[in-house]
Amino acid sequence: MRDAHPLKIGLKYCGGCKPDYDRVALAEEIGERIAPHAVFVRPDSGDVDLVLAVQGCPTACADLTPVGHLPVWTITSPEGAEAFVRYIETRLQKENAMKLSRDALQRAIEVWNLAWGRYDLEGVLALMSEDIVFDNWTGGQARGKEKLRQAWGPWFAQGDFKFIHEDLFIDEAGQKVLFRWRLEWPCREKGFEGKLEKRRGVDVMHFSDGRMVEKLTYSKTTIEIDGQRHALHV
Repeated sequence: MRDAHPLKIGLKYCGGCKPDYDRVALAEEIGERIAPHAVFVRPDSGDVDLVLAVQGCPTACADLTPVGHLPVWTITSPEGAEAFVRYIETRLQKENAMKLSRDALQRAIEVWNLAWGRYDLEGVLALMSEDIVFDNWTGGQARGKEKLRQAWGPWFAQGDFKFIHEDLFIDEAGQKVLFRWRLEWPCREKGFEGKLEKRRGVDVMHFSDGRMVEKLTYSKTTIEIDGQRHALHV
């Protein structure tokens, strides 16, 4: 998070030949307003996110060639400083959008799986954002929590399926979860209707602001019926 790793801003002054204002005092004021989530460093210190060029007048004669490979924001007046502070505040708000820790992601999936196990549709949907995108293993897609509620309602009402947790991979930095599962339910395949079917697959889930925003489901192309493997026909 930014509290531990603040935004690093390389501070570059012009030569100060005929400044219209006190450049150093203005930079100090900016530094106080954006701390501790953003800090000023030397432009050549490495690992710099962007450069602030504090130019003393509209001529803006500071040589920016050494930092040309970095994003550069130039100010030539106190009014420009206000715009820069607003930019930094907005950028930090976006970068610090709520992220779940690894433990929180794991707990969320555990609670989510319990809701699946008791056929609690609203409990399952509670973890999802309003604009959730769901891709089924058949290639079908549903967008939005209400669409999922309509599509899954009859299935949950039947209550004849069971997802069994097999493995879990969590990418905390990317806010992504890969959940490997085994599904056991009455077979829908022609000629095997009603027999216990077992199939394996994975869910790839993306989170944003603490909610699941994308659920991509993939299934193996073989299923198990009566201990025998059969090709899946969708």
